[in-house]
This record gives sequence, C-alpha cells and structure tokens, in this order.
Amino acid sequence: MGQKSRTGHRWWARGQRPRGLCDQRYDWTYLYAAVRPATGQGFVLVLPMVSTRAMDLFLDCFSATLAPDVHAVLVLD
Repeated sequence: MGQKSRTGHRWWARGQRPRGLCDQRYDWTYLYAAVRPATGQGFVLVLPMVSTRAMDLFLDCFSATLAPDVHAVLVLD
C-alpha cells in the first residue's frame, strides 16, 4: 500500500558519488473491498494480484460473512 515515489534519490555532496546501493524494488498490493453505505460496515481482503482467481476468492469470503437469507449487490469500480 502507499505510493511509489522517486527511487534512488539521495542527498549527497555535489560532485561526489554516494556510498552504498539504493534499493529500487517495490511490490504491488491490491485491495478488494465491499462497503455497506448505510452503516459503513466493510469487508476487505489484501491480495498480491489481480486475477479471476483472486476475485473468486474475494467473493467466496465475502459471501461467507452474509446471513443465508441476505442478498447483496456489488458495484465494481
């Protein structure tokens, strides 16, 4: 989570090379979330990928939190 800012920038004396290596790696993280607007109640999964399998996992976990006689409408954005 968070933003990917400039990588590799360091403050150092002009004309000199900074010591050490600069780590320029980053990882992506994706939020799958559902919120009930009337109450603010929510359900969130944090997953490392976006795929059909990940969405199926989210829907399965989300449906397990609902009562058997409840219907839910999801708007995807």
